[in-house]
Amino acid sequence: MTARRIVCLASLAVAVVAFWSLRTLYWSQVHEAPFSDLLDYVLVGRNIHTNFFWGRSADYPTYYAPITPAFIAASLELGGERHFELAFRLFVQTVAFAGALLLGREIAKTTRQPLLGIALVLVVAFCRPSIFWSYKLGTEAVSEALLLLTAALALCAVRTGRWLPALLSGVVGLALALNRPQFFPAVFLMGFVLAASHALSAGWRSQDYRTIIARFSRQFACFGIGTLLVWTPWVARNYAVTHDLVLIGTSSAESFLWESGGASIGKTPYQSLTLSDGSVITEFGLPALRRRVAHLRTDAERNKEMQLVANAWLRENWREMPALIARRLAVFATTTGASGLTTVPRERLFVPTSRLPAGLAHALNSVLLDKSAATSALAIVGVIMAVLVLRGAGLILAILAVAPVLMASLVISIERAVESLISLQLWLALFAVVSLVTVSLKAMRPKIRPPHAESTQKAS
Repeated sequence: MTARRIVCLASLAVAVVAFWSLRTLYWSQVHEAPFSDLLDYVLVGRNIHTNFFWGRSADYPTYYAPITPAFIAASLELGGERHFELAFRLFVQTVAFAGALLLGREIAKTTRQPLLGIALVLVVAFCRPSIFWSYKLGTEAVSEALLLLTAALALCAVRTGRWLPALLSGVVGLALALNRPQFFPAVFLMGFVLAASHALSAGWRSQDYRTIIARFSRQFACFGIGTLLVWTPWVARNYAVTHDLVLIGTSSAESFLWESGGASIGKTPYQSLTLSDGSVITEFGLPALRRRVAHLRTDAERNKEMQLVANAWLRENWREMPALIARRLAVFATTTGASGLTTVPRERLFVPTSRLPAGLAHALNSVLLDKSAATSALAIVGVIMAVLVLRGAGLILAILAVAPVLMASLVISIERAVESLISLQLWLALFAVVSLVTVSLKAMRPKIRPPHAESTQKAS
């Protein structure tokens, strides 16, 4: 066994042990009951488990997307009412662990550098937000788990050209997008790149255009069928309940109006806002807007009315949007936090106890990885390097890491909107460092002339 192989196996063992030991240790120290959105997900999960009703109540049958509540419902089946929270954590983190291993494997095969693949697993294992959100019964941990698995299946489809990974990437990717709608553009762009990479894998000059189109169509069709396997039942169920076409959920307009509440963000505030149906709003703020639509029967009807407000607000404030998006991107790049969805600290996860000495707790908190302005800048460099070096596979990783951030910046400034992306972005930052160091070493290496060239020169 070579020294390189020993290093790889030892690093992988450290990653596996760290992944599970850090999470279980954190869970043993934290005691926090679900509240706010987390409690709503539990209520929907209980409704699914007991009555197979995929809504919070008769008034809110389609407000919440189904993925996180479905995980909770499965956990209720596995762990019962007493242990369902632990079952949820183990279930979601098993998916995350499998996704990290598979993605690390695909990175190792694509780059032909096993240590880069193992580094992905190590980053996920030591990622502070990954550990923090693994305790909570929310969308963040589920999104990270599905993101890792989606990326792994997509890279496998690019590498092998087989139909099954393409189909499964559509299944898992659509679940990811339903769980967090900011992933929708990224997932479908990923499907296009996946199919195009397969179509062009043999070289576009060596194939006629009919072969390229056929190869592209086959892979994209497999991906599309995978998305429909998840999406169709949800849309059909929503139509049966509301008689409206609800593709995801009915919280989108509220999310868009969460910060402004319909009020002006420009230099000249307005006192009223005229909607496209002729009605006029004079009272702003999300509570006031909710009171305005409270008389409507279903959440689908309320969302339609809220969407009129969102459209009118956008017409009045579109000139301010570029600056607002830039500020939001700056927040996403430099700020970490749970945005109020926690009663326990996010920064200092481990505290001294009778079983955990103060020195060890401090050491564990010190080795955890997290986002910063520097890592965000390096991640952008890593995105560029990944596209240049890994081509189709790199473009997929770039899309999954960047597009959801851009989509979130169109809607909201809450930093937890991008917390599930941090582990992938940290790996891209590491990839940037490794790539730049490799390029620098190659540039500094002296050019060694072959011996026969020197003898030829002397003879002449």
